[in-house]
Amino acid sequence: MTATLATYRRPACAVVQLAARCRFLAILCGFVIACLPAPLLAKDLPRLVLFDIELHDASHEGQIDGVREDQSRRLQRLNLEAAKLFEKTGLYQLVDISSAADEIEKLKPLRRCNGCDLDIAKRFNADYAVLGFVYKVSNLILEIHLYLRDAKTGAVINHMHTNIRGNTDESWLRGLRWLIKNRLKPNE
Repeated sequence: MTATLATYRRPACAVVQLAARCRFLAILCGFVIACLPAPLLAKDLPRLVLFDIELHDASHEGQIDGVREDQSRRLQRLNLEAAKLFEKTGLYQLVDISSAADEIEKLKPLRRCNGCDLDIAKRFNADYAVLGFVYKVSNLILEIHLYLRDAKTGAVINHMHTNIRGNTDESWLRGLRWLIKNRLKPNE
């Protein structure tokens, strides 16, 4: 039995055609997934309410001199960065609570409102809530604390904290980034 050249070409052509079809299907699937709205992709992620990080000034500088404008701006930057970092982890779906902003403002400081933060988180059907504050001992010694809590039970799942040195934009942001990168342990 002799094989002709055409006999050997057919299987090779079939393999090439199959590979081309597989590539096409992979590209098509990727395109379909890319076109899905983000909420559909994040549907299975736990819902997280991230409350604004507050300042607890134990140095009494704020009581004597009033609220420092640079620290207010620093808190705003810190809160924007916190939202970006939590989103970037891919572990949670951040819940928009902007509709409750006026209510939250009246309840501040949230760390002393006896669980009112959890009531808000429950109202937004969140699984978790994060409450945080910068504890200022002096312009040199500060700490950042973040509490990840179960929104339904109030149980603290993770208390993340770090000491920072220097009351600067850079030190606050570096401390927050370090916390999220090294201390965020979901579902412990």
